[in-house]
Amino acid sequence: MASPLIATLSLIRPADWKKVIAAVIIGFYLFSIFDQSSFLFHILNLLGRYFEGEQVIMSEEISRRTFVVTTTYYPDISDIRFHLALELCRLAHLHKIHLIIVDDSPEHESVRDHFQQAGTPEYVHTFQQDKTNYSGKGGALRQAIQGAANLIEKSKTERGNALNDAVICFIEPEKSI
Repeated sequence: MASPLIATLSLIRPADWKKVIAAVIIGFYLFSIFDQSSFLFHILNLLGRYFEGEQVIMSEEISRRTFVVTTTYYPDISDIRFHLALELCRLAHLHKIHLIIVDDSPEHESVRDHFQQAGTPEYVHTFQQDKTNYSGKGGALRQAIQGAANLIEKSKTERGNALNDAVICFIEPEKSI
């Protein structure tokens, strides 16, 4: 038996899904101010998931249109935050969501390889920060968003503007669990 949320979601026209996600993100953002929990993964738990036993499956329609961006820097891979980022990569693979990471770690190649091993290159896209064109953390975020936009355009299968049919979200790896 479908939950009331799933039944309600099935009534939403495909053209209106971005508005629904935006409203839910705003609601959970306001909630997260008080709760300190990751609102993005609360949204993913509510939108388009079906529970069959203990396996969680995200709607392919939502997952193929969702792109998550983040920035990272680890002095070395023993950093506890690095292991949280690995978990984020596993979650991206599990839910078939494209995760775009711009990394500025001194050992970038090692970090990139670990990220792709945890989440597979199909869903985890790791780039070294281009400090010439994108300096600082804000620059890294802009580079990640540009990378997501490029992936969206590249994955376009239908006519029209692919960017109008996708959502780019930001998350901090430390707050994804």
